[in-house]
Amino acid sequence: MKPRYLISLCILVLFCATPRSEASSVLQLLSPPSPFTQNGIYVGPYAISVNGVATTLVCDDYATETGYNSWLANTSTLSNLSGTEFVGQTNSTQKYYAAAWLAQQMFGLNPTTSGYADEIVDMHYATWAIFWGTSLLSNDPDGDSTTWYNTALANNYSNGTFNLTNMVIYTPVVPGAAQEFIGETPEPASVILFGIALLVSLAVMRRRRLVINTTHA
Repeated sequence: MKPRYLISLCILVLFCATPRSEASSVLQLLSPPSPFTQNGIYVGPYAISVNGVATTLVCDDYATETGYNSWLANTSTLSNLSGTEFVGQTNSTQKYYAAAWLAQQMFGLNPTTSGYADEIVDMHYATWAIFWGTSLLSNDPDGDSTTWYNTALANNYSNGTFNLTNMVIYTPVVPGAAQEFIGETPEPASVILFGIALLVSLAVMRRRRLVINTTHA
């Protein structure tokens, strides 16, 4: 790879590592959305493609239906919730942090088998209850969703204990076109390290060229 192309790649990588809000993304629900159901409703991280790339996202909107047609969504981070669906609710910032934390717990389980079904149900109904009311907690037969709900809302997200910088929120551009979803982006630190490695490689290549040129002078 020529040095000038390597420099351009390094700049692109470091730019991608900078937290920012995207203008919009194209989302589409995949089938089946999730291996878990409760009361006939899919729960847990849903299989969704974002701009053609398959990923998993957690919905926070209990009342809206999501079909299999693609839709356009605005992308927000927790640092700027102005374009999100529930920003007008009281304590909306704490609620979104709580919902993002619960989504992070679900992703951490890497739920792929029925052994995680009970925990997934607990966490997801706690997530829905944050924005739609505690009456939804009664859908959890063992009552653990109430514990998750209370814990999520009681956490102090401003003291640096919880790292939620990689969480993003996808809000439909057309209200009601689909549910709002919460997901993860690649950790910025790992991307930056990759960029640094490229820069080091560039420096080695340049030095090698100088040595070769000096040798043949």
